[in-house]
Amino acid sequence: MDYRLIHADENMTELGEVSCFVQFDAQISMEPTQEENDWMLQMPARMWQNCPIRAGHSIYIPGTEWGGVVQRVRHTGSEEMVRVYGLCWRGMLTRKAVCPPEGQTHLVLSSVEGNAAAAQLLDGWQAELFAVSQQHSGVVCSGSVRYRCLLDALYAVLEGVGRLRLEFADGRVLLSAEPIAERSDEIELSQEYEARIISDGKSGDYNHLLALGRGEMLERTVLELWRLPDGTVTDDPEAEGVPAPADYVTYIYDYSAVEDDAELLAAAKKKLRELSGTCSVEIELYSSEEGLELTDIVSVRDSVTDMTAALSVVKKSINISSSGVSILHKLA
Repeated sequence: MDYRLIHADENMTELGEVSCFVQFDAQISMEPTQEENDWMLQMPARMWQNCPIRAGHSIYIPGTEWGGVVQRVRHTGSEEMVRVYGLCWRGMLTRKAVCPPEGQTHLVLSSVEGNAAAAQLLDGWQAELFAVSQQHSGVVCSGSVRYRCLLDALYAVLEGVGRLRLEFADGRVLLSAEPIAERSDEIELSQEYEARIISDGKSGDYNHLLALGRGEMLERTVLELWRLPDGTVTDDPEAEGVPAPADYVTYIYDYSAVEDDAELLAAAKKKLRELSGTCSVEIELYSSEEGLELTDIVSVRDSVTDMTAALSVVKKSINISSSGVSILHKLA
């Protein structure tokens, strides 16, 4: 793949290729924060002076989502180095707030095609820079959003059904939704791939959870959940395998800021799963190719402990230097 770094001015007019630099580092993540979706370019001061890269300009790799608008330029005189910092295009989506329509508590999406949902959430924001694919994504999503940044809102409505893809081409960033790639049957990663693997097996502690929601005293919402022997979580007290009260190991989950009972139930189920006894595996995989995308699901095996898990790519980072191109995939 061609990893040329392009420099453009504040009007996205291409000024040329950045060819003499020390290193370029960038990261994108499923964490919807600026700190997890940014980049840095380090170059000799004399090279920067030949073609200054200033705040408001852009650095990007065409055909990818690596790069974005320059936020900060820092010169270290003792090192004669200039460091240029910016947000990746994904990180820039944290700068738009998604708010409920006037008179409503939430912006609600019900069975909306993925790209149509993205267009509704983007709502024409910075239309000269961001566009949404007009193709049918094959993804149908639902959800409700209340005062979230755009990146977080997109992640929320696509969770479990699709993923967000960004690509810079022809002077604009194209957003699109697409199905999650379940590749655990075809890809099994292990130490053989020069990956760093951390596995952690533990027995279950909690099999019962009380979720405390909105309200006060007798008016407070209380939901009760149980973990069944096969690891699934239920709120049905009649379900087969629900432990007897004498065998409860209870976790009290206080979520008074929840918006509604549906959100409380979803959060409580997630919490009890996290508290369940599981085999936990994390992996960091280095490569010189793009390989995997955020949310791709693959099988991971620790060849020492023989623990296995189906993991999702939660973060990617790239480093370009005189040594070449290195891409890190973090799965969890």
